[in-house]
Amino acid sequence: NNSATASTGDCLGGALHVSMASEVATTVTISDSSKFSSNSCTTDALSFGGAFALGIYSLVSADINVTIEDSTFDANSISGEGVYGGQVYLDSADEITISDSSFSNGTATATTGSQAYGGAISFDAVAAVSISKSSFTDNTVTSSASSAGSYGGALCFCEGFVSMELGDIAISQSVFSGNTATATGSSSGAFGGGIYTDEIDSIAITNSTISGNKASGASKSLGGGLFVKELDADDNLDGMKLSFVTIANNSVSGATTNTGGGFYSEHSVATSQSYAFINVLIADNSSTGTSPDCSSSDSIQSYGYNLLEIITGCTFEYATSGADVATDITKQDPGLYSLADNGGSTKTLAIDSSSVAADAGTCSDLDGNTVTVDQRDYERDASNCDIGAFEYSEADYSVDEDSYDFEDSDSSKLGGIPTAIKK
Repeated sequence: NNSATASTGDCLGGALHVSMASEVATTVTISDSSKFSSNSCTTDALSFGGAFALGIYSLVSADINVTIEDSTFDANSISGEGVYGGQVYLDSADEITISDSSFSNGTATATTGSQAYGGAISFDAVAAVSISKSSFTDNTVTSSASSAGSYGGALCFCEGFVSMELGDIAISQSVFSGNTATATGSSSGAFGGGIYTDEIDSIAITNSTISGNKASGASKSLGGGLFVKELDADDNLDGMKLSFVTIANNSVSGATTNTGGGFYSEHSVATSQSYAFINVLIADNSSTGTSPDCSSSDSIQSYGYNLLEIITGCTFEYATSGADVATDITKQDPGLYSLADNGGSTKTLAIDSSSVAADAGTCSDLDGNTVTVDQRDYERDASNCDIGAFEYSEADYSVDEDSYDFEDSDSSKLGGIPTAIKK
């Protein structure tokens, strides 16, 4: 419950600010059930990190490494002319590792004429980011000026303040849900309700769920779940890699141009971009404009075993052979359950045996590695993996009659797997 306020200068970290000397190696570790709650950073100028800010103002040549594990960030906030990271701002680091942590109810609000970046975390000039087994829920990034933009309801990997490219991003066994990018100014835009990337080397997302996120701007609303822009990698397997990912129930609305409710990509460079999918499920997203599930300015390299419910807006190219065409599923509803605690450390969208995604996938990722578990760390069927982040098992739905009350069941659990019948 700390509060940092600056009437004229910039605000750096509501609870903690770590600055760095140019030649001194720095290691920052936040762990052991640490909790940052209801901290804030408020100013009329620039605001960085409602709970924690790393760096700012100086680029360093020494090794800078940050680890956040087994920690909770809740209801931290920033406001100012330009805002960067409602809960955390991370700048000029060699390696960022985030695991087994949760980031919820963060807010980044740009009050006047500038941009807003990252409702939960804003990354800037970071060489490598690894995120695993973590939850990003109900974070919000908001801008109100006429021509301003809001970027990344949960995460923004972007040329924000430092304006230097980011390196490689790896996300696994994590969930992004209920996050929102909102821009209310007359010519404003909202980009990436869940995740926004710009000027990065590469991004790989595996065994993760992006669900119920929203982008809502006045002029443009692009990428309700995931927005990817300006990848630097040239090879199809070095740019964006999505494996065993579920993108569902995201939306874009409110603007003159609304597109890419689930996934959106664009670029302004002359060369085509690199997007590769395998075992990806994109369905049940919405748009008040065009392309509710997927919108991409480049063809997506399909390595097979993907489910794309509404194909308008995206084109698959087949990277290995014509046989991959037969393994992709389009124009079919996967029958997803609501987002729920179905076991494991993060929430998932379950399927059952009747789903067209069940037993319709491969068990290898884009690098040819065998994927043995799903997002929850539950074993995958070694011969017939399911498409998406969740692996159906009969054991998930077996009923323990001694622990489940059939006469007084909770109807709110109908969208997921009731606790008593989970593994």
